Amino acid sequence: MQNRKTDVCSRLTNWLYCLASVACAVLGPRVLHAHQAPDRTLDAVRIEDTRPQIDGVLDDSVWQQAPIFTGFVQREPEEGQPASEKTTVQLAYDDEALYVGIMAYDSAPEQIVSRLVRRDQWTEADWIQVSLDTHHDHQTGYAFAVYAGGSIYDAVIKDYGWDNDTWNGVW
Repeated sequence: MQNRKTDVCSRLTNWLYCLASVACAVLGPRVLHAHQAPDRTLDAVRIEDTRPQIDGVLDDSVWQQAPIFTGFVQREPEEGQPASEKTTVQLAYDDEALYVGIMAYDSAPEQIVSRLVRRDQWTEADWIQVSLDTHHDHQTGYAFAVYAGGSIYDAVIKDYGWDNDTWNGVW
């Protein structure tokens, strides 16, 4: 059972690292989050030499240099309220990819809901999402989500939040 949990966590973390590699060319060193919250700019560290290892552990030199962001708000169940659990995010990029390091803490990890579903299928489970407002127009962008079970969801966001989940990015 422990190996299954370790495998699930490892898969989840690997997907989180690969999350937004598609968007790097558009974004450059700034990533903007705009989901009915005040504008917030998160600075990313430019990788000059060695890319981070995609292994689920944030101990590479890249992550030692990248600023740690906190103070996020919920989307569900109470949109706009302070996050009920601590979450940290770190960002790095190179000429080919955007790397997102996320630590999603949970005071009751035994209660994490992990379900495996098909790609782009929503389910009642724990998940984390990164949305990129690539044009900084608060209307369009991309959403990348990973469930605790390792399933992924991605979508093009347009018209103030309508998700077109038929788009399947390579990430």
